[in-house]
Amino acid sequence: MSSGDVFLFVLAMQSLTALCFFVLVSYFFYILWTMRRELPYVPTPYSIIRRMIALAAIQPNDRVVDLGSGTGRIVLEVARQYPVSVVGVELSPMLLVASRLRQLFTRRRGHVTWEKKDLFAYPLDGITVVFCFLITNVLKRLAPRFAVLPKGARIVSYKFSIPLSNDWRQEQVTFGKNDRMYIYRKIA
Repeated sequence: MSSGDVFLFVLAMQSLTALCFFVLVSYFFYILWTMRRELPYVPTPYSIIRRMIALAAIQPNDRVVDLGSGTGRIVLEVARQYPVSVVGVELSPMLLVASRLRQLFTRRRGHVTWEKKDLFAYPLDGITVVFCFLITNVLKRLAPRFAVLPKGARIVSYKFSIPLSNDWRQEQVTFGKNDRMYIYRKIA
């Protein structure tokens, strides 16, 4: 290897390190910035994601959506485990780019679609499983939209309950010190 090749290799490694550092710092500041918004970005831990997916009892004919999909953790884990159609709905372009990059490195059995939409505008007709990790006031605004979900549909919410009608049966699952999930099944 000539000294010119070594120089180029070192320069490439330094550039790659600087790029990774820039991406990590940008990600950190993005998380801090979203804390000031109505819908902050808070990544869901993988241990929680696995529990949420198990609670949903996904079947081969289910149509799955993650409202506020962030970097696509839930979407890609569902697609990795099940041969179903799963949609990630996210408004942030930065988080959608992160989702698509993550998708490149994830083996999947299911079909993944990313939608850059406001979660209040995404059509829920025909959806049978909804995942969400959203705060209470957002869930209150979303609650009337869940009426279009078919009988047998499931909603899995991490941390926060949803004020739904009597058409839904709610079950709270508590684990750890302060962790809880809510599973809703449409019965009418």
